[in-house]
Amino acid sequence: MNAETNLNDFVDSFLAEQSSNPPPMLWHYTNTRGMLGILRSGNLWATHTAFLNDASEMRYVGLPLRRTIEKLISETKDLLDRQFLREMRDQLLNSLRHTCVVSFSAIKNELSQWRAYGGESGSFALGFNPAILQKYSSQQKITGFNLYKCVYEDTEHSALCKNLVSAALQEFQKTVNTEEDAAKESPRIYQEAYECFRKIAPLIKHPDFKQEEEWRLVSEVLDLKARPFHFREGKTCAVPYIEFSLLDEQPENTNQAPNCVYLLSGPPQAHSANVLPLGHCADFKLQPSSIEPSLTPYRNV
Repeated sequence: MNAETNLNDFVDSFLAEQSSNPPPMLWHYTNTRGMLGILRSGNLWATHTAFLNDASEMRYVGLPLRRTIEKLISETKDLLDRQFLREMRDQLLNSLRHTCVVSFSAIKNELSQWRAYGGESGSFALGFNPAILQKYSSQQKITGFNLYKCVYEDTEHSALCKNLVSAALQEFQKTVNTEEDAAKESPRIYQEAYECFRKIAPLIKHPDFKQEEEWRLVSEVLDLKARPFHFREGKTCAVPYIEFSLLDEQPENTNQAPNCVYLLSGPPQAHSANVLPLGHCADFKLQPSSIEPSLTPYRNV
């Protein structure tokens, strides 16, 4: 990134790259309750990023950012620059991002996904064409979504944070010469940096999860007055979420459910006879266009 590249240009370029070349199919792993809820309602549930299954995920996101800013502080001689970096560190790391995501895997039949998201009464993977997800992303009411690939490598995390912080510092240096300038301009630059970090943070994943090859539908920042949360029961608390609709507002044929989803039945379903009737459910708003059992040798016990 050169000195002329501003914060928004950098982030827009990164996000464009992460949204390009999706795989032919993306898989959303869930249990029986989740599968039935999605097919009956026609909605995916986008979970608040602070309440994802991996409790350490959003804490991990802040680590490369903190390391990057601390290194720049130690290397910077100018007092105004150092003060700006300290304040930006505190602003970014202490801000609550009201953002929600739906997670998918590029892997159709992944053992760790069955273990993590399946249930005793059944495990399922719902397959979606990324073009369908992108189509409905642009049709969501109030809150927009975008589909992105996650980033797992430490070197990429560090480079992302370095580029973001460097762009913010360059903007500060171009516009600030005195303490009075700093008091006036710093809040604007902090806010811009916060908005940019908020966009990339949901895509930063710990390297240990690399085998999941995760893609995410990521919401815009929520206006809670315009779109308050729903809540579902979690393992340890009530979990906030918003709905991502997979239904057309005015379907061409109101008597036929859309069939934009493929259904893979995982353990403990033993054979196709257990899952084929799911293709003939009277109250599904999403009708599976293909149903097959997984042959993965795993029991959820």
